Amino acid sequence: MIYLDNHRATRPSSKVVEKISKELWLAPNAPYYNDPWVVQELEKGLGNIYDLTGAGKDAKFVVTSGEEDAARRVFSKAFQDVVYKEGKNFFLAPILENASIRKAIESYEEVGCVGKYLPVNENGELTVEILEKHYTPKAGILALSWANPLTGVIQPIEEIGEFCKKRGILLYVQGSEMFAKLFMRLEELPIDFFSFSADLFHGPKGIGGLFLKEKMAKFELASIANLPGLIGMGIAAGEVLDFMDGMNTETAYQRSIFEDGLAKLIGGIQFFGRESRRLPNTSCFALPGIHAEYLTFLLSQKNVFVTYGGGRAQKLEYQLLEMGVDPILAKSAISVALSMDTSESEIKRAIEIISETRGIYD
Repeated sequence: MIYLDNHRATRPSSKVVEKISKELWLAPNAPYYNDPWVVQELEKGLGNIYDLTGAGKDAKFVVTSGEEDAARRVFSKAFQDVVYKEGKNFFLAPILENASIRKAIESYEEVGCVGKYLPVNENGELTVEILEKHYTPKAGILALSWANPLTGVIQPIEEIGEFCKKRGILLYVQGSEMFAKLFMRLEELPIDFFSFSADLFHGPKGIGGLFLKEKMAKFELASIANLPGLIGMGIAAGEVLDFMDGMNTETAYQRSIFEDGLAKLIGGIQFFGRESRRLPNTSCFALPGIHAEYLTFLLSQKNVFVTYGGGRAQKLEYQLLEMGVDPILAKSAISVALSMDTSESEIKRAIEIISETRGIYD
């Protein structure tokens, strides 16, 4: 199996599986529960997460069950403690935004809030110029993904954050795709909330995290009690922290092999996002003449797994249309996301299989 859909889910690392298979089902708050190994792993794992995100020591960390849980908590507390009191009932998000943010916004539209989805430029970026054009004094919070899971394009968070800071808008950033791909320093960024899910960096499912800046400490968000998941997430964070240089160099190199190989074998192939700053593991491209859904199905029959969106993210076709891509081309677009487990031999084999499958339609 050649798995190239690592922004939908990643394979839990063998070390994570081994560690959390211990007897961690006991309640950690029970009076008889006193396992020094568990305490040590928790402290080490939490340190890994702080190191990986570059969060300051004053940043509050809350355990969640994933991005949807984090979004629900952020919007709930923002509505109760900030948005409602100040009368800022507009919730902003880019038009390309994912399901968890959209669901959270839609739930508050039922109680008088207004969801306002902002356009993006031809690269899928939300720029300060776009924010200026669509700004309203009623804006209470802006929510967005740091990086697009299908195109890999990274949003200019520094500029967006400064804009929000000047305008008094809370900024909530979902970083599951960005997390463990590139170095970050949350402590130095004007971000109020930052969340992620462990299952996108080889950790267990059903666990994630939410960081709050010190000034947001009044937000009382109760952590969930998922001891195995929390330990597994900390272990995964440590592993990707060790591999970060490899993700920036080796994985980016493998993507270059992948894209150059496809370009040599398939005439007319078109890549998206290559002109923008993007994640080192992501490639988005269109093979004219074959529908993305059908191509994905044919490749899966040959044990090559790619994606055209859906699930966590909007379908790629709709995202590309919002970026001004030709509708026919948008229907043919697919995406791949490599991981630290992806080998060069898998990349070269995937190139051959994609080329052979596409060749049926030439």
